[in-house]
Order: sequence, then structure tokens, then C-alpha cells
Amino acid sequence: MPLHILKLVTALLLYGLLGSALANQAETDEARQRIQSFLDSANRYHAAFTQQLVDASGDVLEESSGEFWLQRPGQFRWHYAPPMERLLVSNGEKIWLYDIELEQVSVRAADGALEQTPAGLLVASSMALDDYQLSIRERSGELLNVGLKPLNGQSDFEDIVLGLEGSTLVSLTLADHFGQNTIIIFNDIEINPIIDISIFNLTFPPHVDIIDQTSGK
Repeated sequence: MPLHILKLVTALLLYGLLGSALANQAETDEARQRIQSFLDSANRYHAAFTQQLVDASGDVLEESSGEFWLQRPGQFRWHYAPPMERLLVSNGEKIWLYDIELEQVSVRAADGALEQTPAGLLVASSMALDDYQLSIRERSGELLNVGLKPLNGQSDFEDIVLGLEGSTLVSLTLADHFGQNTIIIFNDIEINPIIDISIFNLTFPPHVDIIDQTSGK
């Protein structure tokens, strides 16, 4: 190949790689900005939700619904309605999982554990985004689906997608390591409502079995 042709091809390849890198960075910046807008605008959040667990073939394995409350920093409450009623609650120091049917509560320290959960991502600061590779998965009008792929192997999920309509969280999709997707759709959304902070501390009957993992018990 003549030298001038080789130089031209090399220049075009480098230009293409540079253009791709710049486009990827612009996409990452937009994804981060959209999540940051949600974090900045919604210090408190309340919504009803529906949830589906879907296998790799697209078959629905489980359906549930309930309510979700969030208050930064570090506090949330997921209430799953009967017949499989359960509560997942964090006050920023402890996380409780209460299975009402089994009459069993597991409790662990929020520090460290909270960072590895999708709920922890929602109640964290923007610094938590540094633990993820960000990308834009889909765009439709005001709706932007932002992908977050954990950069370490400690997360229970290999991929997370936040559905953001403007700066409002409207959906959350979690892909686990077994090819299953948990799809959560939020509705009746309230941004910065007044929330009784007592709901972020779990109370339960004295006969409930407690599995305490806060200090390796």
C-alpha cells in the first residue's frame, strides 16, 4: 500500500476511534447528569409499585405489588402487599427484612451492605455512581433508560436500569447472575412528600424469630 494511502487510512481509523470515544463520554455524561438530577430533586420519594420476576425466556415467575418510601441519606421502606407480605427497611444504620408469613426478621448493618443494593444506590450520594459503568440504553421522549453496570463483583445484580422521565424515577430493572430480571414500575409518584420518619425503624411482635447479622451472630 502506498505510504500516503496508509497515512490516510490510519488517520481515518484514529478519527473514528476518537469520535467513538467522545460519543461514549458524552453519553456517559448525560446518563450521570440525569441520575444526578433525580438525586438532587428528590430527597424524599413515595410511590406505589408493581413488580415482576421474569426468567431468561421472558416467562413471569412471580408478581407482587406494594409501596416504596425513600429519604436520603440512607433510609427506605419497601412494603410488599399480601399474600407474600414482607418489609425491607433501612434507617441508615440497620437493614431489616421481615417476612410476615414466616414470622422471621433478619437484620444486618447497613454500612457496606447498603452500598451493594439497588435501594442503596437510590438513597446514596452521587459518589456511589463511581462504582458503576453508565450508559444510555433507550430514549423515548422524556423517558431515558440509564444502564448501570457494577464495576466490582460484589453486587447481587450484574446490571441495573433506571427509567427516568425527566428527573423522576419511574422504573427500575435488575438483572441477576442467573438470567432473571426483576422489573419494578412506579406509579402514583410523590416527590418530596412529608414522611413520618418512624417508618424507617422496624417494629414487630415479640414472638418473631430474629436472625441478627449485625455483629456476626
